[in-house]
Amino acid sequence: MHNTLHSIFGSTAKQLKTPVLLYSNQEVESAYLQLKSALPMVDLYYALKANNHPDLIKKLVRLGSNFDVCSKAEIDLVKKYKQSHTQWIHTHPIKTNSDIDYAYEQGLRTFVVDNPVELRKLSIYANRVKVLVRIAVEKSTARFDLSKKFGVIGITQAINLILHARVLGFTDIGISFHCGSQTTDPAVFKRALKSTISVIEKCKSNNVFISTVDIGGGFPSDPTLTTLDIQQYCSGFHDELNELVERGIHIIAEPGRFIASNSMILATKIIGKTKRNNKTWYYIDESVYNSFSGIVYDHTHYPLVQLQEGQRSVITSVIAGQTCDSVDIIYEDIKLPDLEIGAILFFKNMGAYTLVSASTFNGFPKTRVASLEEIVFQL
Repeated sequence: MHNTLHSIFGSTAKQLKTPVLLYSNQEVESAYLQLKSALPMVDLYYALKANNHPDLIKKLVRLGSNFDVCSKAEIDLVKKYKQSHTQWIHTHPIKTNSDIDYAYEQGLRTFVVDNPVELRKLSIYANRVKVLVRIAVEKSTARFDLSKKFGVIGITQAINLILHARVLGFTDIGISFHCGSQTTDPAVFKRALKSTISVIEKCKSNNVFISTVDIGGGFPSDPTLTTLDIQQYCSGFHDELNELVERGIHIIAEPGRFIASNSMILATKIIGKTKRNNKTWYYIDESVYNSFSGIVYDHTHYPLVQLQEGQRSVITSVIAGQTCDSVDIIYEDIKLPDLEIGAILFFKNMGAYTLVSASTFNGFPKTRVASLEEIVFQL
């Protein structure tokens, strides 16, 4: 993709109407197939919350992906594509009764829970749905430990909830866990799977058989976080996955960021420039309230693509957003060449948790999306 940006930069960068998120079908396909290859025994359910742009959804449908949904709106998005209800799972552990009824009416038959109250809500459909009991992951090294908010804490409580599900009439029961966002150490997955296998064994001794294990998401997509490629990373817990397969258990996963992250590059223009406290400040036609929302919500670093090779970075600079809020700062103390008004800056890894959490604060519209492949074709 870097070579592609060089072509755009050299030919049409100044003609780009910014800001624009340049979306790549090729990057989505590449990431999806990489993960499929790394986890051949696992069915993938793409987490729509990472990026729900229609072009991305269409591409994943063509690739045969399943989908992880968490709301009525996300259900409405995927149902347009006439997929079988077996290709959707509802993974939000907390749901209103109307959420459950709507999901069931639309064909969903797999739901995640992590407490007795949610089980009782679902119990009217007990013998008609699969319920996945979510277990909290201990000692997560993820950037965001999702077990702080969701998941049954401890093996004993997990087993008790599973047994309670059987008492309520659920006949198809599975286990779910999520190692957290950007899990850099594959040993976390290995430990979570070992704990899961322990729960499965104890359930079996109580004549409750687990049909499905959902290993969640959290696969790292930022190369600065781990030196392992995805094949090496996933091989660290293949033994446990293969043990589940040997037991006849269906394994699924909920990748979001890994598939979406590299799918978009942001092109943004410098619209202002000044000196403040011996630093050059550049103001761009984007902000942390828009495509850079992940800086606030996701604590994510978005690499700036240095395209002007051969020009030394000699100026200590700040890149600030276009809103009038003083917290709207993208980069502080970044070394940049001396840039002029109108210069285009490209930022990578803008596909996950950016577009979906953008707002129109200060009256600035959300950034449009354009096809990177179509722009390259026009060069």
